[in-house]
Amino acid sequence: MLFFQHNNLRAVEWVALRRELLFGLRKIDPGSTLAEGTRITVLRPALFAASLRVAEGYDPQHKRSAEPGGSKLIARETEGLKKTHPLSPLFTGPVAALSFPSVEPAHLKAALDILFPLKNPKKGLDPLAVSGLQKFVLLAGRVDGHVYGKSAGEGRVMDIDLIRVLALLPDVSTLRGELLAMLRGAGGADLVLKLGNIGVGLTRTVDTYRKMLSGELDSDGKPVEGKSEGEEKED
Repeated sequence: MLFFQHNNLRAVEWVALRRELLFGLRKIDPGSTLAEGTRITVLRPALFAASLRVAEGYDPQHKRSAEPGGSKLIARETEGLKKTHPLSPLFTGPVAALSFPSVEPAHLKAALDILFPLKNPKKGLDPLAVSGLQKFVLLAGRVDGHVYGKSAGEGRVMDIDLIRVLALLPDVSTLRGELLAMLRGAGGADLVLKLGNIGVGLTRTVDTYRKMLSGELDSDGKPVEGKSEGEEKED
């Protein structure tokens, strides 16, 4: 989720920007539904800030209390986050949010190129969209906690530089391929082979121990000469 300030945009400019964003995201992966799930939402800063404090500062499962999420008790318990929450200073003035259903660097980069270009606006944009871009100021970003290892309901706040670094990362499949190539190129193939042999060696050890317990092998791990069927029946 990216937070940005908007200054007196006209309705036609909002429409043009949303349309350009949708078209730009669809070009990356026409078969994906991520473009349709991406939203630009104009926020009511005070209301959104209070909701965010409840979401991150109070037990999301309500295990400690049966109080509803909008109760006065929860509002009092999370009041202190006004001064400590890293996003609190941003919710002053007209603020909007660009939200993605999942973190995909390629889609994030496309959105940044369209809505928050470093230099000139992207070529071919609707003139109304270009007019609206001049009234945008990118403030910060937030990634849901479950994406980077924390529990759902918690999030990491990112500054503008970190947002742009995230947008330049390759996708997960590419990163896995690069890691595998690095391991192979740096002698990691032996490491991967040894890691794979751990399970095989453990299986063989357990099987050998089983045979020793059943009398098929002696204490040195050598096969024991089997008895004849008649002797086994007499036993």
